Amino acid sequence: MFGLPGETIEHAFKTVLLNQNLRTDYPSASLYQPYPRTELGDRVIAQGLVGEEYSVDTIGSSFFRTSLLRHENRNEFINLQKLFWPAVRFPGCSP
Repeated sequence: MFGLPGETIEHAFKTVLLNQNLRTDYPSASLYQPYPRTELGDRVIAQGLVGEEYSVDTIGSSFFRTSLLRHENRNEFINLQKLFWPAVRFPGCSP
């Protein structure tokens, strides 16, 4: 899971490296979705990481596509999640 409150992009890359080292056969990662009336949901509201329109109705149907958080590195987390599978399955292939 990427994009938890307080997570840095460096932490996220460590998650990729851990999975590469584990040689995970079926790597998969999601994006954090805050749910209303949960501890983390309340935390993101208090920290101003979601807009006033935040409700159960604004949460997308998939936590693999986008994140509701107004996170500094939001786009980087989204892109890392998209590239997680090939990055773990083919760790020697880099641009």
